[in-house]
Amino acid sequence: MGLLTIGLMLCGLVSAATGFYTDPHCEKRAVGIVHLFEWKWTDIEKECPRLAQLGFCGVQTSVPTEHLVRPENSWEERYLPVSYDVVSRSGDEDQFINMVKACSATGVRIFVTLQLDHMSPESGLGFNGTPYNASTLDYPGVPYNASHFHTKADCSKPNLSPSSAPKDMQDCWALRYPDLDQSKPHVRDQIVKLLNKFVSMEVAGFFLANSLHIDPKDLQVIFDQVHDVKFGGRPFVTYEMVNTVPSSIDPRWFYPIGRVTDFSMSEVLGKAILEKDLSGLCLLLDSSTVLISRDYATVLPAEQAVVFVDNVDYQRGMSPPWVKVVTYKEPHLYELALSFVFASGYGIPRVMSSYNFTKPSQGPPTDDEGNILGVTQSAGHDCENGWICEHRFPNVKDMVKFSSTFRHQRINNCKAEKTKVSFSRGEEGHFWATLGTLDELRDDLPKVMKWNATSNEYIEELRTEGLTLMNLGGTATVAIYSGSLAPITLREEKKTTTPTTESTTTLPTTRKSTTTLPTTRKSTTTLPTTRKSTATLPTTRKSTTTSDNHETYNYFNNNRKTNNDFT
Repeated sequence: MGLLTIGLMLCGLVSAATGFYTDPHCEKRAVGIVHLFEWKWTDIEKECPRLAQLGFCGVQTSVPTEHLVRPENSWEERYLPVSYDVVSRSGDEDQFINMVKACSATGVRIFVTLQLDHMSPESGLGFNGTPYNASTLDYPGVPYNASHFHTKADCSKPNLSPSSAPKDMQDCWALRYPDLDQSKPHVRDQIVKLLNKFVSMEVAGFFLANSLHIDPKDLQVIFDQVHDVKFGGRPFVTYEMVNTVPSSIDPRWFYPIGRVTDFSMSEVLGKAILEKDLSGLCLLLDSSTVLISRDYATVLPAEQAVVFVDNVDYQRGMSPPWVKVVTYKEPHLYELALSFVFASGYGIPRVMSSYNFTKPSQGPPTDDEGNILGVTQSAGHDCENGWICEHRFPNVKDMVKFSSTFRHQRINNCKAEKTKVSFSRGEEGHFWATLGTLDELRDDLPKVMKWNATSNEYIEELRTEGLTLMNLGGTATVAIYSGSLAPITLREEKKTTTPTTESTTTLPTTRKSTTTLPTTRKSTTTLPTTRKSTATLPTTRKSTTTSDNHETYNYFNNNRKTNNDFT
């Protein structure tokens, strides 16, 4: 064997060993991802400088490819593609490219949500006017035809549940959605072409919806053909799947090709906070073990996990029936949960940035023509036109900074009681949270002994330097501190006096505690009201869908509902 051959083999080994898909390519010290759900590309472009200032790594977008159009304008439309053209109700391809480049210039990475498992189950014209016909499996905008989908012969038991055989989970038509066969060369080629198109636009990675319905071996073949991203190395890839219920699909199958969404953080935090019992949270930090009353949990290593307080589905009640989730509708509790996620340093934290809704199928705020309303760029954290903007909540900036500062430090000294929890990151990063007021944290916070010349004694006070206190509304409080907790005593200052014939020494009295809590920053989080848009927005195409009775994909509800049931 020649030296050249050996050299090529070694290069191949190095490429395989370093070709991970778990690195989000963050700018130095940036952490966390914000899911700007249903935001327009032009609004994301405006938001990126703010996100960079807050210290965020990147943005997860909504699906940017052409989708079907329904009269009710539901959010689910974005997950039902009719072509791979980059035109959606968030904007066209030029607006998308401009957004990505502008955000990249600020150091904020863009991660694209994609639906690669299936196509639209209906027939008509897509958002950009592309015809499609689910009854004949004809999608000329890609193009796909009937030969590119799984058939009934591929599926032994079409009534899927989490315990269905892996082959059925990957080959059956979930909720009658035309299921693509990613083992076919043409399907792989079209997906690779789409992914490389986004990479050429300077996208840093992807979030894949419904990943458990695609064979990871096929995904490996597909991503092996995707180019390296501009920022160096493989694209960052995250696969959406619930890891907290028994399933035939093992998240570990996806580890070689990316990260996996870890629902344990969301479920454990939601249960603890809403049931007002934080005593089990240290166990979560120690082992990432799901603490819900079930006999199953898949522990995801931190380097493989993307964690969050809530997501699109859980926010809308599309979860196992025993799950409790904190959402923007209880902002003070949401801020506490989000603080815990960022302080923990486990996985990559993702913030759900939402819009206000009153029924699960409700789409984003729109005008009378169906155009998405803009997000008002107010000076504070509040958004308008029905947008929530959790990433602008007052405590977020401090928690992102804390997470960045101590991101390489291990969890130490975790203590949890029914209403409060605390832990350290290394020796100098300290976190406290309580389902109560600041008074409940008084005894735990760092102190300093100061000499009081008037009373001739040492007085215990809070050590304010490096301490940040966050009153999240009276029923939730967070404190973070950067520095050593070792006791500090500031001794009596020496004074120059005229010597006398007699020397009298006055000894300090015993320590007296008069600790007072400094003024805290109040959170003024309120739910914005929806306002009428006064902007002239482009008119979108009216729906030409031949069927508007559709189902919401939810394994955990045996009685599947149509969106008409949500009205």
